[in-house]
Amino acid sequence: MLSRLFTIALILILASAAALSQMTGASLTMSSLQLALRHHGPLHIQGIGVVQLGSTARGGIEASGNSQSRPATMNVAPNPANTFTVLTFDIPTPEPRITVDISDANGLIVRTLTADNVASGTSTIRWDLRDNAGTLVNSGTYYATASTPNFTLTQKIVVQR
Repeated sequence: MLSRLFTIALILILASAAALSQMTGASLTMSSLQLALRHHGPLHIQGIGVVQLGSTARGGIEASGNSQSRPATMNVAPNPANTFTVLTFDIPTPEPRITVDISDANGLIVRTLTADNVASGTSTIRWDLRDNAGTLVNSGTYYATASTPNFTLTQKIVVQR
């Protein structure tokens, strides 16, 4: 029953996102969307996307990005990671700060990384696979969510020890 309700809710969210994109001229641009369920763990949906608008939309849809000529992107390598991984960003405009929250499969933030005064173009942030206390994280699936006032990007990271 919960699965069916979740599917219906997801369809309504996606239909709303599509309607918003048509009304505003925005596009569905991101290649993945992560939804965390309180007691059922994360659900990672490939190929759906997030509406790209200039401000936060109402009704439960988080809009991210702005109407730039090219979208911001983030790649993670190596992935799977064993001792470290590098998050590579390609951003169209300078950003005062990029904040990256690394979350475990339960949605708990284990590490926060930041980069200040990031120029447009390509830049990187290295994650040493440690949590905020300096302890190496366990093997498993993690999600890197990079955010600025202009965009939010999420990538899956697999840690194999």
